[in-house]
Amino acid sequence: MNSASAAVVYDELFSVEPDPDQKEPVEEDLVYSDDEPNLVPVFQRSEKGKEALRRIADRIRGEFSEAWDASADYRKRWAADWKLLAGELPPKDDEFKYCANANIPISLENVSRIATRLFGELFHDFKNPCQFVSLTAEDRTADAMTKHTNWQFRTQIPDFKRQMHRACMAFVHIGDWVCHSYYDSERQQNRHEVLTPDEFVMPWTQQTTMPDLSDLPWYAKICAFHRHQLQARKSEWADVEWVLQNFAPTFDDEPDQEVAEQVTKDQGHDKNDGTKWAPFKVLWWEGWLDLPSRPKQHFVRLHLHLASGRILHMMVNEEADWQDSQRYELEMQQYQGYRQERESWELQRAQVENTFDRADDYLDTVADEGLAGGEPALMGMMQVDQQRQAQLQQIDAMEPQRPGWMSDDGAQPERPRRTPVYMFTHAVCLEPLVGNRGLSYGRIQGDLQRAVNAIVSQYIDAGTFGNIRSFIATPDAELQGDLVLKPGKINYTKTMSSQDITKAIMPIQTGQANPQLMEVADLLVQNAQRSMQASDILSGEPGKSGETYKGVAARIEQATKQLSVLGRKMGDAVALIAKNNARLNSIFLRDEELVRIADMKDSQPFAIGRNMYRQNYAVEITSDMRFATNVQKVAEADELVQMVMGFSQPGGPLMGNLAMQHAVIADSFKARQRDDLVRMMGAPPPPPPQFGPPPPPMPPPGMEGAPPGGGQGAPPQGGPPQ
Repeated sequence: MNSASAAVVYDELFSVEPDPDQKEPVEEDLVYSDDEPNLVPVFQRSEKGKEALRRIADRIRGEFSEAWDASADYRKRWAADWKLLAGELPPKDDEFKYCANANIPISLENVSRIATRLFGELFHDFKNPCQFVSLTAEDRTADAMTKHTNWQFRTQIPDFKRQMHRACMAFVHIGDWVCHSYYDSERQQNRHEVLTPDEFVMPWTQQTTMPDLSDLPWYAKICAFHRHQLQARKSEWADVEWVLQNFAPTFDDEPDQEVAEQVTKDQGHDKNDGTKWAPFKVLWWEGWLDLPSRPKQHFVRLHLHLASGRILHMMVNEEADWQDSQRYELEMQQYQGYRQERESWELQRAQVENTFDRADDYLDTVADEGLAGGEPALMGMMQVDQQRQAQLQQIDAMEPQRPGWMSDDGAQPERPRRTPVYMFTHAVCLEPLVGNRGLSYGRIQGDLQRAVNAIVSQYIDAGTFGNIRSFIATPDAELQGDLVLKPGKINYTKTMSSQDITKAIMPIQTGQANPQLMEVADLLVQNAQRSMQASDILSGEPGKSGETYKGVAARIEQATKQLSVLGRKMGDAVALIAKNNARLNSIFLRDEELVRIADMKDSQPFAIGRNMYRQNYAVEITSDMRFATNVQKVAEADELVQMVMGFSQPGGPLMGNLAMQHAVIADSFKARQRDDLVRMMGAPPPPPPQFGPPPPPMPPPGMEGAPPGGGQGAPPQGGPPQ
């Protein structure tokens, strides 16, 4: 009997007829709130929720693996360019292993030159890199938010400066960088972490231009958590103890970040392949998902332990839109006000109705019982009815009107719509026309450096073989020992004469190295500098003979003109990081606290709170991004001071405008980085009410009341009436 027939017999013998009265158990719907801080424990309470967690984990692991493998060539190319930047060269072949392995540091010189200059322009003094601008005239909190945010970047977030150094280097060399802004619950502070292609994965799309990556279906960050860092998240995440007990961390966990390991090894380090200090790899994933019991997709954030495939944390990463929230609050105030007015109006109308109803009842009683005055009672009823109608018409005219958004009296304001929360900042150097990875100067410099290194190595190899000769000998050439070439050394033969030696041993001439190779190398070096406008003038190259200051400044401006556009792109990314930092402050700051800026002398404490950051503000970068030198900035500030002071002379258009004079002098001190002198100037005076013609000159003493012509009845001095 085969297995199929056996199965049929088994089913026939042991099959049980279903009870028609017994109903199949129906599992209840998975009920949960979108505001749950962690959906994993909620889903684990039911089989439907557990199946949803397994389905979501399998989908994410599969999509992540595909995107990771698809970007392998991009990461390898970045690693090869980074090795050149670090000065790590491939070893030469055996026949050339004793020749010098030359490295012309084109990438390091040009890329670092532009990256450091970019950082120096964006964060010239790191005291006021950005400022908040209020969108409403009555708001006065933008100045406090500017001071507080810059203080956070400067002092409270200790690695922010180094992260921005990484961002500038990645911007120029890789051409593409992502910064993740989040609140570190372990350190209890905001963090802004710049990620490399080995730490951040996103699927390929035809075009990605949104700086917050909102046009992607999902993206993921590879996190490395050590044991104590996972333990610190036990109160927020699920199954942390299960992971710590059943899995040992190792550097070989998937995904294998071989590119980062290769670069690290080439720089003289090697990973510890043990498990003592290895971290746990956790995937920070954000994207759109189908959740059970929901009619549409939601934007979800979750943390997935890659080795086990277990979801530790999951939440709906959406919040109420701030503009729609303001609409909802306004409509709610209108709704509550309308309901109060409506209740008051209905009460007043009911009181009038009740009063006239009692009067009608009394007159009806008088008329029905035939009491004295029955006829007058009937006349009174008519008068009461007329008065009722008149007062009701008057009250009805005062009926409160519903707001325009209310369809009926029972309608309530529509709750504010929820929008995704995007806390990743994506910046590209050279904008790609296709794809979502930016182009870079580092790739161009890497190709040129490989060509120059090959040419210089060929020149060195030719020179080496030209200086050290090789020989061809016949079997008849018998020497006493090996042939040794060194000063004063005599090599002896056994039986051969001098004529036989010249016939048996012949030197090989390889020729001198071709000097044209070095000309080509110099040409490539110059092209490398011109390709990214990293000329020697940016590193302090002296001016030409007899060249004036303006000539040097013009050459610097020409060299940095195209970089100013890229610098503004970098500045826009930093402004978005500041906005993300403000969003974190609106959630995790206290209701109100006093802050004193420790690194600013004579600073007064000011109040700051999370409600301030819940408003809508524009963030601007204070740097002008012209890549001008300090000498040029000081000269421009001094010229502006001279111009304003000239216009402030008696009779000039700026006479009496102390606010303008204060501003230009303060800018001159700032250009010299003397903020201490700016503080000594005190608060700026208020600007004049309008910019108009200067007031007439003051009359001489004793003639204050007389007009300039000396007549009577002239208007008092002091300018035209306001």
